[in-house]
Amino acid sequence: MGADHLGIWSWMVHDGDEVRAAGTRLHDTASVLGQQEDQLRSTLGSASTALGWEGQIVDRADQPASTAQTQMARFAEDLQAAGTALRDLGSAMDANAPQLRQVRADWDALQSDPPKRQGLGPLDGLLVDRAALHEAEAALRSRAELHTDNLSTADGACRDLLASAVESVRGLVPLGTSPDFLRSLIPSEAYGVFAEHGIADTDEERVLAERILAQCHTPEAVREMLAGVPVERLAEFLGRHPEIAAALANDWDYRGEDPVLGGLLQARGDLGPNGQLPDGVEGVAAYWASLSELEQERLRLLYPTLVGNTDGIPLPDRAMANRWLLMDALRQELAVEAMLAAAPTTQEEEERRRDEDAWYVPGFWRDLTERWDQFHRDGIGQMINRTEHPDLLLDESRTRIALYEQMLHDEPVVLREDLPGLPGDQRMVILFDPRGDGRFAEYSGKLDAQNLSVIVPGTGNDMAGMKDYNERFAGIAADHPDDTAVITWLGGDMPNAIGADAPDNTYTSDNGHRLVTFVEGLRTVGDAQWLSLVGHSAGGAVVGFADKYGVEADAVLHVASAGTGTGMSDAALYPTHTWAGADGPERDVRRYSQTAPGDPIILAQRAGEIDDALDRVGLGLPEDIGHGYNPDTTPGFTPLDTGVWLEDGGARGNTFRAGDLVEGLESHDYVIRPGTTSWQNIIGVIRADWDSVVEK
Repeated sequence: MGADHLGIWSWMVHDGDEVRAAGTRLHDTASVLGQQEDQLRSTLGSASTALGWEGQIVDRADQPASTAQTQMARFAEDLQAAGTALRDLGSAMDANAPQLRQVRADWDALQSDPPKRQGLGPLDGLLVDRAALHEAEAALRSRAELHTDNLSTADGACRDLLASAVESVRGLVPLGTSPDFLRSLIPSEAYGVFAEHGIADTDEERVLAERILAQCHTPEAVREMLAGVPVERLAEFLGRHPEIAAALANDWDYRGEDPVLGGLLQARGDLGPNGQLPDGVEGVAAYWASLSELEQERLRLLYPTLVGNTDGIPLPDRAMANRWLLMDALRQELAVEAMLAAAPTTQEEEERRRDEDAWYVPGFWRDLTERWDQFHRDGIGQMINRTEHPDLLLDESRTRIALYEQMLHDEPVVLREDLPGLPGDQRMVILFDPRGDGRFAEYSGKLDAQNLSVIVPGTGNDMAGMKDYNERFAGIAADHPDDTAVITWLGGDMPNAIGADAPDNTYTSDNGHRLVTFVEGLRTVGDAQWLSLVGHSAGGAVVGFADKYGVEADAVLHVASAGTGTGMSDAALYPTHTWAGADGPERDVRRYSQTAPGDPIILAQRAGEIDDALDRVGLGLPEDIGHGYNPDTTPGFTPLDTGVWLEDGGARGNTFRAGDLVEGLESHDYVIRPGTTSWQNIIGVIRADWDSVVEK
């Protein structure tokens, strides 16, 4: 993985226990080389993969080796030296990682509250002081460099010494010597240990990689070339060749004559206008269960975009496939961030444009355009009509990078049992598509949790915005690890701004269809006894439309919701059976809603009433405008009290004391913040803990 904007590689902020332990095991292995073949094999693998070095070791291993010692003695000495280097690196990580984590935190604080400069009139103190910001950023980069240099030096020593060990293993096979004969002379498994473990390419794999890169121009051609690689070696091969894995991670149009793929596509059935349809989910689950483990792994590796995002495939398999997509997305986003960071800032672009106009634009007009630019790119201007500008794009790119790195490297809030191919300390991303605004879902909690909730975000959320949502709602699973799991779900594009496209129900209706299919997948492959849907803002309307389309949920909670779904003026109008119609299960859905006093979402919630009034005079709203009725006043919904702040604290620049009401314009966000009555209501519905739910 690449370094971030501070020059800090992701491994540099971790403690060194794992690396130091790998070094100790290399020491132990070298001392008992003849008796510890199995330990040698596993230790070399963990030592070289601990920091993601597979491909780079192979490059170093081509350097000429000394012939002054016997090959076996040199091999043992190289292991000893590599073990020492790993232990030194582990100590260097312990010494430098805390300082680098602090530098990152200081950087984030600087970006969220940059230094300000004097402006004109009401803009005084509101404009970012770019010179001061760049100076502060340079100081932080200098601080980081002191520690990254130390770690890079130790890192380089490890790479060289581990590469030397690889070369020692290759030297065990003199020209003209039969490998089978040589294996009879040396300790079992010592010969070819790196290649056999998948850390290095075999000669055949090296040639194959060269042919793929030179000759293959489509994903189908790549897969044809990979057909000869045994499945048990394929993951390591793709890990060593990310440029080959990228061809698979960016293929969303599955072609070819692969019979196993054909069976999965047939089971899934035809796609609808919003993707997979719910009537194919059960068939997908049955087909997947009929495959052997090797067939399943092969599909995960060769078709990760399909396996990672198909409802009905077990969640662990989806998560394993999506790790390949995350790795490639991070690689691409780091390149995007570097390009944006090198480009002019928003203010520099605006000043350049104003300077070009200066020769004919009067001074008062320059002042006015400066104020307009400030309004348009920040705060309420972006809420009304989102416009892209360099600073915004750079910030979103860095937020995406942070999200991807979290998903790849950080532990989940609740550790699970280890599964084949999916350790319990890995995150579970069960929906991932980085194209456009993105699609994303993470499962937080134990797989056998009794209570499962799908959280749907609102207006303005895209892949970058999911980082905050994810962290906030995953905390519910962390606080109730024995019985509760949470999925934060972004199934497709959401409205970008409240003025430009929030009234358009195309977003919410389309995502409502997708949510029905997603939940059907959870019901088919999951164990939850209580499944709830929580929708915030436009996400509430998504839940409303899913309810209208027959989603199989036990409870829905609208939080500052944009509406119940068009036409749903009474809960009795929702279907009594699931999406499958009369042949499907009957529905028994508990419906709740909460909106704080003064929340401007009330304007959207009145769309249904306005449409009714217009109908009475022979008019009406266009079909794609409005999300239905106000769930707080719709018959059949139980309105909840958003209540008060339960403890002293602050949010969005405001300070609150315990007992203060949750109200006002910014309460639209406050209702999904911990430490409020409304947050306790959310937890109560998710856990079916009705004693903790406060009704109006």
